[in-house]
Amino acid sequence: MASISSMFLLILPRIVKSVKIPFVSNIEMVLSNVTIYEMEAPKSYIRPGDAGFTIIASEITCNLSMSWHYTTVLP
Repeated sequence: MASISSMFLLILPRIVKSVKIPFVSNIEMVLSNVTIYEMEAPKSYIRPGDAGFTIIASEITCNLSMSWHYTTVLP
């Protein structure tokens, strides 16, 4: 079992999630500018397959930054 450790830049798309809290309000949560700078997976391995390969990893840590906010929408 080898460890995967990498420095790279990965920018993820904006993520929006809305939830309804009964008798209170609707909440919209937004994550944006999610950027992963570095990742380490001390327990990982690669399994080859017919159509490509699978990376299996656990205990993953990463260095990331993001912006977030939430909005309350009254019913």
